[in-house]
Amino acid sequence: MPAPDDLPLEAPPVARPAPIARPAPVEPPPLVAPPPVVRPFPVEPPPPLDRRRSGWVTSVAILNFLSGAAKIVLGVALTSVMISLSWERPSPDSVLFLLHGLAFVVRAMMVVAGILVVGIGVVTVLAGYGVLMRRQWGRIVSLIVTGLVGFSSVSAVTSGEIGTLIGTVYPVFVYVILLMPRFAREFDEPVATEFGGGQSWCR
Repeated sequence: MPAPDDLPLEAPPVARPAPIARPAPVEPPPLVAPPPVVRPFPVEPPPPLDRRRSGWVTSVAILNFLSGAAKIVLGVALTSVMISLSWERPSPDSVLFLLHGLAFVVRAMMVVAGILVVGIGVVTVLAGYGVLMRRQWGRIVSLIVTGLVGFSSVSAVTSGEIGTLIGTVYPVFVYVILLMPRFAREFDEPVATEFGGGQSWCR
């Protein structure tokens, strides 16, 4: 029997370190595709509307031209006559001195009236051009100017001036033609509107 000293010595068990817990791999977030870029598509103007220019609307434009030209001639003539009159002042001792002062006021008022008539004539001619080109602003200005003319004519008729009754025919004719839906459609224009990043055309 071997002696105790001859027995092989066993090494004590070595304690192994505990395994290190590693964090789970973090997955990158999924790539999100950027939103598509919406580019406005080129918009072509719509084809012109099938408009038939009626002779009635054209006649309104011609009447505006004639009425405006007559007002311009009348205003220029009135202003020129009032300015060209004698402006010599009589002596203060004269009886005509007071009458001269009154005449001066009347002449100044007539000059202002002539200038206003010229301005109305120019506006009437421009309104005739707008109606001839079928522009909405020409239609609106024509209604305003002829409304003023008609109001003054009616006021003169009610005051007993029967001769001015003929002047009411022109504004009545203009109002009847320009306010009828059939002829008012000739002044419609397409309008561009934005919708959904692009443009569309509305009639």
